[in-house]
Amino acid sequence: MFLKKKVLVLFIISIFFICNLSCEDSSEVLYKPISFDNIFLEGSIQRYLAVYGLEDYTQPKPGWNITLGFDFFRGFSHSTQLMISTGHNVVAGSNPLVRMLDILPLTGAISYSFSPKHRNLQWLALGCTIGGGIYFSEISHYQTVLDLVNQNLVTTTGNSYILNARLNFGINFLNNILKLKINAGIDCIWEVDGIVPLPVVDVGLRLYPVASFRNIVRKPKPELKVWYIDVPVEVEKIVEVEKESTKLNNEKLDNIYSEVVALRSEFNELKEKYSDSETIQSYKKGELLNIYFEVKSDELSKESILILDEIGNYLEDFPEEYILIQGHSAPFETKELQYNMGLNRANIVRNYLIENYNIANRRVKVESLGATKSGKIIPGKDNSEYQQYRMAQIKSIN
Repeated sequence: MFLKKKVLVLFIISIFFICNLSCEDSSEVLYKPISFDNIFLEGSIQRYLAVYGLEDYTQPKPGWNITLGFDFFRGFSHSTQLMISTGHNVVAGSNPLVRMLDILPLTGAISYSFSPKHRNLQWLALGCTIGGGIYFSEISHYQTVLDLVNQNLVTTTGNSYILNARLNFGINFLNNILKLKINAGIDCIWEVDGIVPLPVVDVGLRLYPVASFRNIVRKPKPELKVWYIDVPVEVEKIVEVEKESTKLNNEKLDNIYSEVVALRSEFNELKEKYSDSETIQSYKKGELLNIYFEVKSDELSKESILILDEIGNYLEDFPEEYILIQGHSAPFETKELQYNMGLNRANIVRNYLIENYNIANRRVKVESLGATKSGKIIPGKDNSEYQQYRMAQIKSIN
C-alpha cells in the first residue's frame, strides 16, 4: 500500500509539470503552436505472456496502466507523443518459492504513429513506442522449503529499472477524439539475478478531453436560406403600364419611381451579401490563398484574419470540404530552422480556424515546404524583398 501511494504522488507531480509546460507564457517563445486539444488520457489493461525458460514467471495475471500524454507534433499523416505512465502489473510464477511479483512502474515514453492519407483509411493508425523508467516491487515468496511447509510467506520490497518497447495498432473514432489502442511488445525489468524480458500485450482507450468538450458545446450555425424575389422587375412593369394611363398624375409617378429605386437597391444589397466573395471564388477555382507574416512574428494581420474568417465560414457551411495548409519561409538560417518556421506558420493558421469555427481536426492538414519556393539567398538582395515568402498557403484537397 505504501508503494502504491508513492507511485500516485509521483504521477500527480508529473501531471502538474506537464500542465505548467503547456501553460507557459507564449511571449517568451517566438514560435510555439501549443494547443490544449493535444493533451490526452489513456487507460489500458495489459497481460504479460508466458516465456519458455522463465519458470518463475510463467503464470502472469492481468494488470492495468494509466497514461497522461501530449501530442506535440501533428502533421498531415504523422504524429508524435510524449507520455508518462503508471499502473499495477502482476507476474505470478509456478516456482513455489516465488509466489507473486507486484510491479508498480513510473515510466516515460515517446510514441510515433502514422495514418494513411487516403480519406477512407484515416481511421487507421500504426506506430511504435519506446520508453523506460523505474518501478517499485513487492515480491511475496518463501525463503526456504521449510517456510513453504509452514506457510511462512515473506514480502520483500524494493525498486529497480524497466525498459519497454511496443508496436501500436489503433482505430480512430469521433474525428480522432477517441482512439482504440492495441499494443504488443516487451518489457525488460532489472532483477537481482539479471535482466528479465517479459513479452506483453495491452488493450486500451485514448481520449482527448478538451477536444471532446469543444465538440460537445460547439453547435453548428443554422444555414441561411436566401429567397430571391424579383419585386423590382414586377414593379417596373407596373410603372410602364401606369405611365400609359392618363389617370395617374406626375406626383404619383414620382412616388412609384422612388419605391422602385429603393427596392432595386435593397435587392442588390441582398445579392451582394449572399454571393461568394473574391476570396471564396479564388478558393473554388483551386487558387492558393496567401497568409503573410512579418519578420520573426507569429501574429496574424487584420487582412489575414479577414481571409481566414471567410474560409472558416465557408468550411462550416460545407462539412465535406478538406484543406491543406503549406508553410513557407525565407532562405535564411539552416534548412531545419526553415522547415520549423514553415511548420509553425501553418500550425498558427490551422489553430485559428479550428479554435474559432466548427471544423474537425481531420479536415485541416498541415505541411512545411521550408524555403523551397524562395530558393537560395541572392547577394545584394534586401531582406524586405523576401517578404513574399514568409507566408502560409491554403488550398482545397478534395
